[in-house]
Amino acid sequence: MAGSELVREGNEAFVDDDYELAIKKYSEAIELNAYDAEFYLKRAAAFMKLANYQAAAADTSSAHQFYSLNIVRHTQEKDWLFLNLKISQLAKEAFSDALNLDKENKELKMWIRKCVAELDLAANEAKTGSKFN
Repeated sequence: MAGSELVREGNEAFVDDDYELAIKKYSEAIELNAYDAEFYLKRAAAFMKLANYQAAAADTSSAHQFYSLNIVRHTQEKDWLFLNLKISQLAKEAFSDALNLDKENKELKMWIRKCVAELDLAANEAKTGSKFN
């Protein structure tokens, strides 16, 4: 089965609130293509729904890594900066949503601070026109 078909099935399970099945399908897609950042982001969202913040953070980090690798190989620096901002913003929103459910979770607060720092760094890099200051 193709990775895109597995992701489609994972998306359907996610919509049906069957997050364990969604994780299983996204994991199978990752086994077929371990370098597709979108697969990791989708699985991270499912992990967030199950309050498995550590796994969600790991998948978000993997997605960031693979986006960065692909960007370095295939696009210009401004595109890399845009994706870095996009991923950091998505992660911050996901962790903030989870924090609304668990307001005292120190780990979530730490991940939000990390995302904010990444967003600030990327914004600064965009202003200066370089990721190498």
